[in-house]
Amino acid sequence: MITITSRTRKPIEAKGAYYDGHIVGEPDENMRVKRHTCPVWFPALSREVDKPPTSLHMTETAVHKDTLYVGLIGGQREIPPNSWIIHRAHGVMEILTPEDFNNSYRVEVCE
Repeated sequence: MITITSRTRKPIEAKGAYYDGHIVGEPDENMRVKRHTCPVWFPALSREVDKPPTSLHMTETAVHKDTLYVGLIGGQREIPPNSWIIHRAHGVMEILTPEDFNNSYRVEVCE
């Protein structure tokens, strides 16, 4: 499990995962996701599509090329490869580029 701690604001702890363009989960030292580490709070990857989806339902997912799309509260989100996914309270997910993530958070791997 990965614990995410804020660097810049009042310290918070959140759960997180990494999308490497293929799967979601805990990254290794080369930033490739280890198999079978997808967190239970992330919706299961469901299908590949020929074009980007326009209206996914809550917890529905789709992949177009190497971009992941997920239906969330408030609408659909696009998750490009090499993005961090932060799981906050009440099921809210924050999607961050590696640069934004490194500026704002630090990762702790908990066994």
